[in-house]
Amino acid sequence: MALDRARHGPWALVTGASSGIGRCFAEQLAAAGLHVVLVARREAALHDVATALQAAHGVETLVVALDLVEVDAATRVVDAVGERELGLLVLNAGFAATGRFLADAPSRQLAMVQLHCASPVALAHALLPPMVARGRGGAVVISSVMSRGGAAGWAVYNATKSFGLLFAEGLAAELEPVGLDVQAILPGGTRTAFVSKAGLTPPPWIDALMGDPEAVARTSLRTLGRRRVVVVGWLNRFNYHVLGLLPRSWSVGILGWLVRVMRR
Repeated sequence: MALDRARHGPWALVTGASSGIGRCFAEQLAAAGLHVVLVARREAALHDVATALQAAHGVETLVVALDLVEVDAATRVVDAVGERELGLLVLNAGFAATGRFLADAPSRQLAMVQLHCASPVALAHALLPPMVARGRGGAVVISSVMSRGGAAGWAVYNATKSFGLLFAEGLAAELEPVGLDVQAILPGGTRTAFVSKAGLTPPPWIDALMGDPEAVARTSLRTLGRRRVVVVGWLNRFNYHVLGLLPRSWSVGILGWLVRVMRR
């Protein structure tokens, strides 16, 4: 099984849709004939995406410009969606605050928890019941290979990505029997604005290994309904499974070293 308009449409909702992995999901969903609800903070950028999707694929779009960190964001998304029949949620919005936990403002760390954990829970709880009633649909949660362990400098980020992974696995076990396809997708380093916004400057040897956001979306949609957890890219899969075999203290050390190298 893979993305199927009859099973996962006619509308899909993508958070963090203004750029990067989220925009790639929106483009590939529109190319498959799904109408797309685009959710992110930057309204002008969302309208640019919407215009491009309409021109290229003739689909309908809905722009919902808001910050999902706000506690009432899920309610506002539901109100905006209205009676549109959603068949797929792509819970992608995210950011990383890089640096020592105690040196950073608690508000920024709590914003990560809200965006990566509370917001997907609220959106899924509000938007999945109609899919369950129809007996079809799905959800994709964007986790990360960094969910494999903690890391100095990304203590909260890694923890929230582990939450996303386990949340998706649990939802898949609950909802597959009633016809929904739920997946956690785990990218590694990817060439998007996320990297610079996180305060990272990958050295050339890491930059050469970074992945393509289009491949993340393509891999997810190709395997939707067949695999609950997907690590994108052979090197990421190798590293992810090796880290799982090592003592946790080693994994924490390796992941922390990676964050330090990326900050140089």
